[in-house]
Amino acid sequence: MDLCTKADFDQIITEHSEFWDDDRTFPLHHSMFIFEFGDSAFVVREGGKVIAYLLGFLSQVERVGYVHMVAVREGFRRRGLANDLYEHFIDHCRQQGCTGIKATAAPDNEKSIRFHTAIGMTMDGDCTVNGVPAVRGYARPGVDRVVFRMAIDCGDG
Repeated sequence: MDLCTKADFDQIITEHSEFWDDDRTFPLHHSMFIFEFGDSAFVVREGGKVIAYLLGFLSQVERVGYVHMVAVREGFRRRGLANDLYEHFIDHCRQQGCTGIKATAAPDNEKSIRFHTAIGMTMDGDCTVNGVPAVRGYARPGVDRVVFRMAIDCGDG
């Protein structure tokens, strides 16, 4: 597990289609995750190639780490790399005194919902969309999101 460099980020952007099935997440990738939140952006490399990454940051309004995006390159999936990245991010958050982690997904993103619930995260919501709890208007007016949360022991007690 290494910090994500600008060269790693450029590789992720250039080879985006090898991580994602479509372009819907492309606009969500921004270099601020390297330049401004670089101590919480992580990659797994194999032979100089980024095979998995997690872009995250520490919340400014609560003691949680937020996972903005996690992805594994096609051909390297089902090896536990996303789980490993989450564990590394949780350790980072714990060292920073966080008491939880948070992530979001679209209510129709079944893969993300399965993954996040499998690692022990719970879903918050004030409505139900596609049979799952969601927060109405979380992304923007009219765009609901599943909000995942998990408490972590910050080790200070």
